[in-house]
Amino acid sequence: MAPIVAMLIKSGLSILGGAVASKGQELIQEKLGIDIGAMLGSEEGRLKLKQLEMEHQQFLITASQATEVRALDYFKSEVEDRKSARETAATVAVSEAPWYQKMLMPAMAVLVTMGFFFCLGALFYLSAKGIKLDDNSRDVLIYAFGVLSSGFMAIISFLFGSSSSSAGKDKILGALAKERS
Repeated sequence: MAPIVAMLIKSGLSILGGAVASKGQELIQEKLGIDIGAMLGSEEGRLKLKQLEMEHQQFLITASQATEVRALDYFKSEVEDRKSARETAATVAVSEAPWYQKMLMPAMAVLVTMGFFFCLGALFYLSAKGIKLDDNSRDVLIYAFGVLSSGFMAIISFLFGSSSSSAGKDKILGALAKERS
């Protein structure tokens, strides 16, 4: 489907291309009663597609927006999930739970952070000293660093928020949610 979308956009049919990317070529062809691929092959066909794009502009724009709605719903569930996890961690910290339950998340965060900085230090040390590792050892170290850096970033996101743009996204999310209601 990606090549047909690229061809539509290249031909100046961006609204049609967005609808095809979002809803699928078959659905759009069925609605418009055409074969998009065949029509792109000629100048006359591209003109007909442009005419159909203008005639069915509202339908095509609505179809294109389905992707944005799905992305908005996904982002909303992600924000709710993170909020729920933070609330759970805060509740456990002040509850009558045993000490080991209270210490589990902080201990894991400390271990992941230490592992991240250990791997980072090892990579810098080996590089500075010019020490060459065999391929397997190097691959394991780089893989471990990748996994630990993902964990470290997750910890930072959980504790401090994912980024300063999250506040802006939250405002946009709230406005779009009200608009959809």
